[in-house]
Amino acid sequence: ALHPYYAACVQLRGPAAAAAAAGPLHGLVAEVQSELKSHAEVVDDRADLDGRVSVLAQQSLDRALHLSCEVDAEKWRHAETYRGMQLETQQAGTRFPMVRGVIEISADELAVMPGGPGTSTGRSQAAYASEVFGFSCTDLARSLSNPTKGDQTLVQAWDGNPSVALMHLTWKSSAVQAATDGVFLQAVRRRPVENCQGDRFTCAIVPAPDDVVEPHDAKVEAVRAGRKFKPMQQLLWVLDVLPLASGGLRVCCIVHLSPEVSYLVPSSVVRAALMHAPCCGVVFLDMARNIRLPNPLKLQALDVEEDLVDVTVAGTRVAVSKVLASVLADPPFSPTEAPDLPLAESGGASDPASSPADSFGVQARGEGNVANAANGTAVPSSSSGSPEAAVKA
Repeated sequence: ALHPYYAACVQLRGPAAAAAAAGPLHGLVAEVQSELKSHAEVVDDRADLDGRVSVLAQQSLDRALHLSCEVDAEKWRHAETYRGMQLETQQAGTRFPMVRGVIEISADELAVMPGGPGTSTGRSQAAYASEVFGFSCTDLARSLSNPTKGDQTLVQAWDGNPSVALMHLTWKSSAVQAATDGVFLQAVRRRPVENCQGDRFTCAIVPAPDDVVEPHDAKVEAVRAGRKFKPMQQLLWVLDVLPLASGGLRVCCIVHLSPEVSYLVPSSVVRAALMHAPCCGVVFLDMARNIRLPNPLKLQALDVEEDLVDVTVAGTRVAVSKVLASVLADPPFSPTEAPDLPLAESGGASDPASSPADSFGVQARGEGNVANAANGTAVPSSSSGSPEAAVKA
C-alpha cells in the first residue's frame, strides 16, 4: 500500500509508480527510526545521569556520616570552643584544614525549651531535630548565618529520601575578595535512630561534576545573567543532626574550603575566618529554640517561585519545598500540593490570631520577647507580636 501523497507526486502508473514511491517511503521510515533511536539514547543518557547523581549523593552522605562520627584524636585536633561548640581541625591535603564543630543539647535543656504551638511543655527530641534541620535547609537561615552568602538557585531536583538538588550558589564580593559562585550537589537524608524518639538528618553539599552540570549549562548561564564570578572552592559542607540515646541532641557541622589567598589578605586572617565557619550550626540551634519554622519553608529565596507541598513538620502543617518534603515531613509522609502563596498570606502558626506572622512567615516562640537568631540574645517584641528582630542579621 502506498501513501496517497507519494502516489500523487509521481506521474506514473502501475509497477513504475510503486518503484518511484518506494524510495521516499524508505527514507521516511529511516528518518523515524533515527529519531526514535536518538530519543532512546537521550532517555538512556538521562537514566545514566540520574544513576550517577544517586551514587554521588549516597557517597557524599556516607562520607559526611563518617566524618561526623569520627573520634580519632590523631586526625581531629581541638582548636577552640565557641558558645558550647567544640571546634576541631583535620588536615585534608589542602592549604587550609577541614573544620568541624560539634555541640550537644542535653535532655534537661530540651525539657525547659518552649514547646510546640499551644503547649507549655518542653521540646521533644524528635521535634527539635526536625526544626534544627528544617532551618538549616532554608535560604533564609543560611543567609542569616553567613553574611557573605548570596543567591541559592535550584537547577534540578531529584525527590526522595535521600533527596538531591543541583544548585547554583553565589557568595557576595567584599573589600578583600571578589564575588564567587559554583554549581553544587546537595543531598539530604533522614534515617531512624535506634532507642531514640527522633530521626537522624544529614545534609552534604559537594561540587557537582562537569558531566552532571553540562546538561544544565544554559540554565546556569541564565542565572548568572552576565555577572562575573570567580569559582568558589567549597569542597564540602555538612550538617548532621543526631538524636542521642540520653534524650539529647548532637549537632555537627563540617566545612572544608580552599579559598584563594592574595597579598591583601594574609593566610592567618583567612584561617581565622574559616575556623568559625561551622558556627552556623549554633545559629540554626538558636533559630529552632526561639522562633517557629518559616512558612513557606523554601530552599530558595522567598520571592522565587518554587514547587511546594503541604506536610507536617515537627507537628505543624507547613508548605515545604517539594525537593525537601519527603525528608522533612513527619512520618508517615502524606504530602498535598500547596500553592506558592504571596508572602503576606503565608503564616507559620497553626493559630494566626494568637501568633501573628511577619512578612517572612516567622513567629516567635515565647511571649513578650523574641530571640535574635544571629546571636541568641532576647529583645523586646513589637506591640503587634511581629518578631522582626529574629530575622535581622
